[in-house]
Amino acid sequence: MTGKAEATSRSTRATLSKGRDIEIYDWDTGDYHDVTVEDMRSSGSGTEVEVYDHESGDYRTLDME
Repeated sequence: MTGKAEATSRSTRATLSKGRDIEIYDWDTGDYHDVTVEDMRSSGSGTEVEVYDHESGDYRTLDME
């Protein structure tokens, strides 16, 4: 799934790690989603975080700066 989403401040206070549940805000729908961190990869400008969205059943990739 594509689109813009970001981890909420409540989620980013804790260290991100595989298997951790976090909350994200989806700018396309205006909704909050609970997701599970599936994978993390370092990139040139930050970290890509692959998550599983429990509500939609989709995997999403978030770019964390």
